[in-house]
Amino acid sequence: MLLDAKFTIGQRFKHIRIEKGVSQAQLVDGICSIAVVSQIECDRKYPSAELWGKLADKLGVPLRELIGMQEKQMEVSFQIDMVRVYIDKADHTHALELIDELEQRADLLEHQRIELLICRAECYRTARVFEKVVELLVPFLQNQQIRQNVEDVVLCDTYNKLGNAHYWLNDFEKAYFVFNSLDPDDVHFKISNCRCWNTLGNRG
Repeated sequence: MLLDAKFTIGQRFKHIRIEKGVSQAQLVDGICSIAVVSQIECDRKYPSAELWGKLADKLGVPLRELIGMQEKQMEVSFQIDMVRVYIDKADHTHALELIDELEQRADLLEHQRIELLICRAECYRTARVFEKVVELLVPFLQNQQIRQNVEDVVLCDTYNKLGNAHYWLNDFEKAYFVFNSLDPDDVHFKISNCRCWNTLGNRG
């Protein structure tokens, strides 16, 4: 479905809803209120990326079709949230496309660049391109040993992604090394015990 690029997000959303034969009441069931949908259609409210994802699912259309290219005109933080929604929906093509575009922006803050790098790694992980995960995260984590400018919970998640990538590449020595580098007594460092034990078993 192609809609005029001059359509606002609200107009596009309303057009698709009507074309699909879905009433506002049917659409909002279990998602949000009719008032919220009315505000969206009148361009008086812009929902979160997560809510856009739920609305797209309910209408049975791809997320990109629902909001069009207007996502690129929104705040960076919203666009990063959109990347995460694309990844959750296994829409790796649009996730990587948006990451590429955002990484070219000169006004990105450092923490946003880190978020995008981790999103890219997650995109490759869910697409099972584990070699790319390793290529991204090894230098990043080496750099973090010096800079230490990432929160523990994010660092833990990143180590887990790298350990899992090594595991699925059957590189059990490296997987064990990564998992073993985490502090099991720290509440942030909750790793996959099952996979860790499997790794230990494969080492033996």
